Amino acid sequence: MKGFSFAAALLALLSIPTGVAHAGGYDTPMLYSARHIGMGGTAVANVNDPSALFHNPAGLAGTRKLTLMGDFSLLVGNIDAAPDQDAGTLTSNTTVGPFFLLGASGRITDWLTAGFAVYPVASAGATFEYERGPRNITDTTRLVFIEMSPGVAFEIPQINLSLGFGYRITLVQLERQRFEPGEPYNPGEQDVDFALSGTNFKGLRFGLQWAPFVRGEGGSNFGLQFGAHYRHKTRTTVDGMGVALSDEPVDISTAFTLPSRLSFGVRGDYDLFGAAVDIEYALNSQNDGEAIVAAGIPVPNVFRWDDALTVRVGLEARLLDEHIPIRVGYVWDQQTANPIYPTAFGTPPAATHVITFGAGYETGPLSVNFAFAHRRGGTTFTQDQFDSRPDSCSFCGFPGDYFIRLNGIYLDVSYAFGNGEIGDSPAEVRRARYDQPDCGGGGCGGGPTDVDAEGWEDGGAATTESTESEAQPAVAVAASVEADPDDVHIVGDHLTIDRHIHFAHDSDEILEDSFELIDHIALLLSHHPEIAHIKIIGHTDVAGGHAHNVELSNRRAAAVEQALRARGVTIELEHDGVGESEPVCEEDTDECHARNRRVEFLILPPTAAATP
Repeated sequence: MKGFSFAAALLALLSIPTGVAHAGGYDTPMLYSARHIGMGGTAVANVNDPSALFHNPAGLAGTRKLTLMGDFSLLVGNIDAAPDQDAGTLTSNTTVGPFFLLGASGRITDWLTAGFAVYPVASAGATFEYERGPRNITDTTRLVFIEMSPGVAFEIPQINLSLGFGYRITLVQLERQRFEPGEPYNPGEQDVDFALSGTNFKGLRFGLQWAPFVRGEGGSNFGLQFGAHYRHKTRTTVDGMGVALSDEPVDISTAFTLPSRLSFGVRGDYDLFGAAVDIEYALNSQNDGEAIVAAGIPVPNVFRWDDALTVRVGLEARLLDEHIPIRVGYVWDQQTANPIYPTAFGTPPAATHVITFGAGYETGPLSVNFAFAHRRGGTTFTQDQFDSRPDSCSFCGFPGDYFIRLNGIYLDVSYAFGNGEIGDSPAEVRRARYDQPDCGGGGCGGGPTDVDAEGWEDGGAATTESTESEAQPAVAVAASVEADPDDVHIVGDHLTIDRHIHFAHDSDEILEDSFELIDHIALLLSHHPEIAHIKIIGHTDVAGGHAHNVELSNRRAAAVEQALRARGVTIELEHDGVGESEPVCEEDTDECHARNRRVEFLILPPTAAATP
């Protein structure tokens, strides 16, 4: 019995994965998704898709109706390390790690959004091949943390604030092998082969996002967003049966702590350019070591990780009417692992650097993004450092060079259902039948936008109600000496239209069936030179967050202004977007939602600057 206990203790010391115990932090600073990795992974302040369940659950509030998302990532790289006392510095086999994020988010009410996602959240591992005496040893460790996360976001649209909560179910899987392939287990040679797994049901995330300035609000080209996110630590016990030192399997168990992380982010946009910075603080010192238990014998472990910062910076330029974003980024990941307790199976005890770039195609509800990232960093572990250890460490590497090289390739595809999708309402079905032509001649102008300004039932009049104060001075409109168009009218201080202006979904591209209506608006204005000032106001229904709706409505109003300019209108024009804040009805019906999605034209006196 004494001999078996000794064997079990030795098994624990020799079989726990070196790189897992000291991986320099289990979190990989190169996830997710392609859209965000292109900008160095910055996302805390501006994420607005299902990957918010990884970055900041408050970002679920960016969902308008329903968003589906898939991200597919491939991490490829190797490590230089000294896993064996006699082997010296070795380069691991090339490791290919497929990662993914699958998620969905949907709006439940005007103020509540929910979502669900599944994704690997952290990992460590490598494979080395080396000689130990006459034997050719293969030494492998694989560790992965997979999360399944439902979450919700609550909005306070009056102040452009959203609060998010995520619940995390964490699955941890560990595989460890060290043996000579093709040969039977040899207890005297310390052969190892086991797999452990466990699940944690106590994970939480909290986050907020606040947009004090919304690009497009009041015609402004400037936007500013802030975000904060906290991920609480999880401790997951893993267990299973393993074979080592004996042909008889024994029970093996330990626990892995995924430490807490606190993140802050800011993003600013001006015109076609954006910049973002995220700062993350990982409380890696919470991972203070877990005993390994084999056949009931606990063996203490050594960690001594340091808390660490991760700083992310990203830039974006939106080209071709904002349909093609180009992105670059940089990540600095501070040292976590203790320099005198290095690992052969994870991040070296040194800071690492990541450079990223990416591009995307975004139009209508469809978004496709690609990104590439390269991570590297390393140090040398000397014999003097090895000799200076105050405690022995049977799980740690030996003197030599430690260096990581890791490349990531990312592709994400998302589809955001919003206003105007087929099947939403009769008017939206009608509009979806049209192609999305080039407006030609500069008639569309503007950048991508999202206000739906379409008719509701056939024959319904798209007249609007005033959103300006009734105290606005009246403009005397003379009777036209020429015939005004039949579908455009002057009613009080409004220019009204009998049908809506149609746009391509999630775009400021004016559809061909509305060209004639805009021609008629320009014609009526040419008949009435006494009208010297028109304000074009865009509106949305309640679907989507307030900040998104304001930006959406403003940009389509700008597109209408540009279209009138292209048709020779020279009077004073201005545009604005008010989102969903000024509805003409409040029923939860397709007809009411369609009535609220509109563009209105307010007749104003000329400003002092425009008055002769």
